[in-house]
Formats: sequence, C-alpha cells, structure tokens
Amino acid sequence: MKPANDNCLARSDDRMLHAALRHFARHGLGAAREARRQAEHAFFAGDREMYDWWHEICRTLDARLARGLDRTTRAGIRRPDASEKPSAIPAP
Repeated sequence: MKPANDNCLARSDDRMLHAALRHFARHGLGAAREARRQAEHAFFAGDREMYDWWHEICRTLDARLARGLDRTTRAGIRRPDASEKPSAIPAP
C-alpha cells in the first residue's frame, strides 16, 4: 500500500535518500528550497553533474518544487537568488 502523502511516483535509491535526509537535518524545513538553489547555481555554472545531484535531492524532498526547477532551468530563467554562492561552499 502506498502512503497517502507520497507525492512522488519514482523512488530514490538509498544513497540519495540518505543524502536528502542529511541535507534536511542540516537545513530543516528550508532544505528543499536550499537544494533547488544549489541546483540552479550548478545549472548556470554549467556543472551538469552537480545540477543532477541537487535536483534529485530537491525532488526527493519536494517533487512539486523540483518540477518548478525543471521548468525554470529548461526556460533558462535565472531567479535572483540562484546567482548566490551555495552555502556548502565557504565564502573566501
């Protein structure tokens, strides 16, 4: 039986689920938005591997937010906060 609150049809592998949970533990309720921001930063920096990683974390945490990320990156729309440095990279 599928949980009633499950908004995602595809299942992440265990490695991704653990990464998403660690990210959630660090960022709390804003974790999906932070993952989206990191994915956007990677996308516009031309780093497809990191974009895919952060997009999957975002999708694991919030499928609707990840669909919005798909739409904005496909359209090449850069949100104002997408150009900021990701929080995982220390500022110089």
